[in-house]
Amino acid sequence: MAPDRRRALRLAGACLLGIPSAGCLSTADPVASEDSERSEPPGDSEASEPDYDQCHLVRIEYHRLPGDVRTEIDAALENGDYRSESLRFDDAVDASYSYVVIDDTPYDPRVEDVDSEAKTLMLTEVDSVRKPDPPSLTVRNTADREHEVRIELAGEEPLVDETVTIESHDFRKYHPTDEFGSYELTVETLTGSEETRRFDFVVDDFRTEAEVTITDDEVHVSQGVIDYAPCEWDG
Repeated sequence: MAPDRRRALRLAGACLLGIPSAGCLSTADPVASEDSERSEPPGDSEASEPDYDQCHLVRIEYHRLPGDVRTEIDAALENGDYRSESLRFDDAVDASYSYVVIDDTPYDPRVEDVDSEAKTLMLTEVDSVRKPDPPSLTVRNTADREHEVRIELAGEEPLVDETVTIESHDFRKYHPTDEFGSYELTVETLTGSEETRRFDFVVDDFRTEAEVTITDDEVHVSQGVIDYAPCEWDG
């Protein structure tokens, strides 16, 4: 993945803090678009157009986008690209950060300047959606003794599979994957009071770091969740 393909969240940080200007929710005037899905591309017009707040989610569902943006996507997929002097996609979506998912198929969008007046939209089908800042997994021993711990994390194939000795008040940190999905996490203590915990480790727009805490006699597993509204456009 090119270094500049997934830049930092920028405005997304403000979105998480609930700042209205960050772009999570639009306050634009609605535009009728009942027959816009899979229709002909819109022509450039001087008529009044809605203002879209650019979305900064990594995964954006096609059906949630405004009708005029979906029409541009349709044209780009049908013709290989779509050129416009007023590209609505660029207003609504951060092409350097987001993927567009159509019927469970992810596309990597790209917007390029044609000249000073026009831009071109292109979309490339990819295998999966990947998060530029994926959640980590920390296994922390808070007990007053060392613990031998078996750690397994797997999706379609193993991502982490090891047995480690963690000293008292020490930890191990993992960065297992950036691919969106749900993975099975198994943590088992092999010393002292043995306990096995199984948990879903999730990579998506709303999950943060996962933490396994080992005490003298039990294991706690948790993963943080960001409580903020997904992007919405009145289109």
